[in-house]
Amino acid sequence: MSKIYTNEFIENIDKILDFLDDVSPTMIRYIKENSYSKFYLFYKFINHSDIPTFAKATKQNALEKNLLYYLSIDEMRELEITRKAFFETAHQSNIGLNLKFYETLRLPNPRDGSGYLLNDFKHVYLVNDNMTYFKLEFTKKIFDKLNKNYNSYRKIKDIELSNNDFTAINLSVRVHGIGASDDKGFHQLRANIFKGDLFCLLCEEKPDQKGKIFIILKKNPRFFTLLDMTNKTYENYQQKQMQKMTQIAKQQENIKENFNLDEMITRKFQPKWRKMLSDEIMACLQKDNEIICPFTWISADYTKVGTLFRASHIVSYAEANENEKFDINNGILLCANADALFDKHLISVDENKNLCFSFLLDDEILKSKLLLNQPIFKSILTDKRMEFMTRHYEKFKKLELLRRDSNYDLSSEII
Repeated sequence: MSKIYTNEFIENIDKILDFLDDVSPTMIRYIKENSYSKFYLFYKFINHSDIPTFAKATKQNALEKNLLYYLSIDEMRELEITRKAFFETAHQSNIGLNLKFYETLRLPNPRDGSGYLLNDFKHVYLVNDNMTYFKLEFTKKIFDKLNKNYNSYRKIKDIELSNNDFTAINLSVRVHGIGASDDKGFHQLRANIFKGDLFCLLCEEKPDQKGKIFIILKKNPRFFTLLDMTNKTYENYQQKQMQKMTQIAKQQENIKENFNLDEMITRKFQPKWRKMLSDEIMACLQKDNEIICPFTWISADYTKVGTLFRASHIVSYAEANENEKFDINNGILLCANADALFDKHLISVDENKNLCFSFLLDDEILKSKLLLNQPIFKSILTDKRMEFMTRHYEKFKKLELLRRDSNYDLSSEII
């Protein structure tokens, strides 16, 4: 697994460009236009301590105060019971950062004294092309989807953006991190940042200049699956990569025998594809960096053993059309044994979101050993994902009919 997607700090310019390639076209262009600058990228996935409640939570398990989670209150309660673990409410009013951020940029250590205005040391900007979905319009759509009451938002307004690529913004540093309630613009913006969203600080250093910090935001894939929307930035990234690989294929197909373009494409997209599916499910869970298989409930820390899981296509890559091949709704994160069975249509999901099994797996002891004898984590089965799952289930039923035919060669399904 590539470390560039698990570290919180990147200073190699090629790795920064690779990281931002499907995040911010504006910053990719800016970095290339300012190739003589030194860039550092600090990033984190927003956790429970980074999000405001906008209503004081008086106890740890005040789930109704956790508006900025991509789960309904009922889903959170069900998860708490199933996993015997509480969701925590926000404890701080800042976005926490590693001390390496202050050390690298030679900023005062906020742990040593009082806070300060970051703008006294660096120019601070929002990257406008990443603010599209960080508006009340979309936040309230998520709340409506999750049946959440957002009366506490009645006085909140959207931040005003400039007509340029960047918007200057004031940003305070406090003992626990950056951002404070008196940073009006940033406070307005934070009202639309959910747990699991990506928060990046791209820092530019030039000799004898003040330096710049660009705030780059990216919605968690869960945002797009809940609203049945397409992530346009990632879609454009896909198209660009496909064009590159097609050109490579044309150059190589006459040189190498048995050149397989589909195999080349899946290898190229697999890391980001699995990362997107992992990010989505991480946004639903209590612990930072935790992922689970929704069929078996096997859990792990993605940053340590994420390779235990597979980014499984629901409708296979070969059978999906061009728009479906890397649509996140056509993917589901599964542990290796569940993926193998799902890929061969030996298990599927019916219209009631229940796991169903081939008659070949009619063995309760085997199901128990495979951890397939419990309800699915249904929150991940969004409406759009269920459309793909319906197609998987239809193929499952057709194969079941064939498997029951005494003349059918079962060995043809062996992996």
